[in-house]
Amino acid sequence: MCGITGFVPSKAISQDKSTEIIGAMNGRLHHRGPDSGGHWICAETGLVLGHRRLAIVELSPLGAQPMLSPCGRFSLVFNGEIYNFKELRAELELMGVSFLGHSDTEVLLHGFMRWGFAATLEKAVGMFALAFYDQQSGDLSLARDRFGEKPLYYGVQQGAFLFASELSALRVTPFFSGDLCRQAIADYLVYNRVNAPRSIYQNIFKLCPGHFIVVNTRAPAALPEQRSYWSVAQAYQQAQRQPVASRQEAIAGVDHLLQQAVRQQMIADVPLGAFLSGGIDSSLVVAAMQYQASKPVKTFSIGFSEPEFNEAEHAARVAKHLGCEHTELYVDANDALALVPEMASVYDEPFADSSQLPTYLVCQMARQHVTVALSGDGGDELFAGYSRYQGIGQRWQAIQRMPAAVRKITAGLMGGAAKVTGSGRFRVRQAWLNSPSLLSLYEDSIYPRQMLDLLQHPETSQAPLIDLADDMTAMQLYDITSYMVDDILVKVDRASMAHSLETRIPLLDHRLAEYALSIPNQFNVEGGVGKQVLRQLLYRYVPQEMVDRPKRGFAVPIAQWLRGPLLPWAQTLINTPDPYLKQAMVEQLWRSHQSGQDRSRSLWTILMFRDWYQKVACGGEFAVPAA
Repeated sequence: MCGITGFVPSKAISQDKSTEIIGAMNGRLHHRGPDSGGHWICAETGLVLGHRRLAIVELSPLGAQPMLSPCGRFSLVFNGEIYNFKELRAELELMGVSFLGHSDTEVLLHGFMRWGFAATLEKAVGMFALAFYDQQSGDLSLARDRFGEKPLYYGVQQGAFLFASELSALRVTPFFSGDLCRQAIADYLVYNRVNAPRSIYQNIFKLCPGHFIVVNTRAPAALPEQRSYWSVAQAYQQAQRQPVASRQEAIAGVDHLLQQAVRQQMIADVPLGAFLSGGIDSSLVVAAMQYQASKPVKTFSIGFSEPEFNEAEHAARVAKHLGCEHTELYVDANDALALVPEMASVYDEPFADSSQLPTYLVCQMARQHVTVALSGDGGDELFAGYSRYQGIGQRWQAIQRMPAAVRKITAGLMGGAAKVTGSGRFRVRQAWLNSPSLLSLYEDSIYPRQMLDLLQHPETSQAPLIDLADDMTAMQLYDITSYMVDDILVKVDRASMAHSLETRIPLLDHRLAEYALSIPNQFNVEGGVGKQVLRQLLYRYVPQEMVDRPKRGFAVPIAQWLRGPLLPWAQTLINTPDPYLKQAMVEQLWRSHQSGQDRSRSLWTILMFRDWYQKVACGGEFAVPAA
């Protein structure tokens, strides 16, 4: 796992200045790659590639980057892991390729040279963000893995093309302007995150999962369109051509593909372990690891003193049953209070999923013992685990049974009640009744729009687009392409990389994911309970009574903490106006929460934005002076 950086200046600058700029960019990514760093400059175009390395496979200098081809024509910087690199290497060796070392980076480099850029991406199984340069053509190609496990930002600022694994590396260049994107702020208020392809800054974008761009370094200001080499929607359509015939067939297929994914993702030349919450997904990943391991797997979990939020006891029982070497850490509000001031810099742009706190802490703990940790993320989206899929589906059926005239009248009454009372609840129900489709209802149910009222200047949010039939699968795919990519995977990547910990997600091996998309919903859902395929597969490893229990998720008691230990910190931010949010409404939400109403979700969104704005947007970061 690593961090990558690079830029193409708008005009010629000295090599000393280029070295100074890339040094500052690399320095901001030291946490992503503390083992070594390097850069390479193209004398003709001025392109600079930078890299920070966290050595996982091939620990010798033969795995160092930027990596150049033997002929000197091609250059590569790469962040991630290619899990099937041994198979790809064997193919290339049959074609006559000789390798100097044993890294997946070298395999990728030769793959791009022999098979072409897009064809190699299609062959690769893994997580990655990378930049590949062809000196002959002057083309710089950037790519991101299929699900977006690894981040990649890019854009044009003052005529210069910039890219990096994190925004902080772009901010320290002399080209960066730092103007905020109002559309991104609106999206953040609704979704608690900034959805790709936007970033919080104008003219800086996120490369979408499964996409690549090709930039001509001789005309870097001409920003190209993103091009897809893989998409969830296409994978789903392909999977529907040959659906799984039975639940037992689905269990057998998932078992085989999960074991394959775990086996490949356990390859590392450094200590390896896993996160274990005690839930179905992480328990199944750990069970598959322990089945293949020759010694106890190291597992890690976080617990809370509040019983309604604590999952650590279940995790400990599962670990004991599987024979793991388990470590747990109990945290309270004081731990969170000490941690909260770091979140703005860790997440790099506004991010308000409160489970970012325990995720950060479990990564911090795990890094004391291992360098790589496997995670169980992705199971809820791929195997219909969220109870809201059934609940909102039933709500949609009830709305459809209402005559159009009755729906219209009822929606009008709800709108009137919202104006009279000021209650967002009535406005949300009005939006439900006016929903033209199940996906629109799903969007309005999960992400109510009333937070947009906080904006000083009117702005609309733009929902992630997906063009699929209105059924449970559509809700799943919506979550895969939006919530999972821009929330869950961002949360895990930033928290783990802050501690130089590599995380791997076996359930997002695209071969397993594509198979999951071929499983009809009736095999995953029974009696209103989802993830039946994963659940029954886990029964083979863990007693059923350890599996069949209410899901709590990775939540934290933010509502309580904002009235207790976090109150002074929050009060300061509430009393610090910013130019984007209406101060009177912010203070009203705060008073409402302190009087006993639960406004923690809205307040956490506001607090995380203001903390980021004060420390990052207004705090100023050292930038290399212009030449």
